[in-house]
Amino acid sequence: MRALAVLEGALIVWIIMLLGSLMGTFMSEGLIALVFKLAEGKGILLTVLLIAATIADMWRDKKRDHLIQKGKLEPNQLF
Repeated sequence: MRALAVLEGALIVWIIMLLGSLMGTFMSEGLIALVFKLAEGKGILLTVLLIAATIADMWRDKKRDHLIQKGKLEPNQLF
């Protein structure tokens, strides 16, 4: 389970770096350059990464709730 949390953390860091890159493009080159960056695949990559992080988080929460219901995990305990 911790490997999934590390993967989710890495996805979030990658998303933040991608957003930083896009904001840097917007600030230095303007809106038109940002649109071209998004059109060349950065927007699709950002969307896919956000979806992957959301699915990983949902699966981890579901697994955690299942372990709590079985009594193998306390509600305030990390797994």
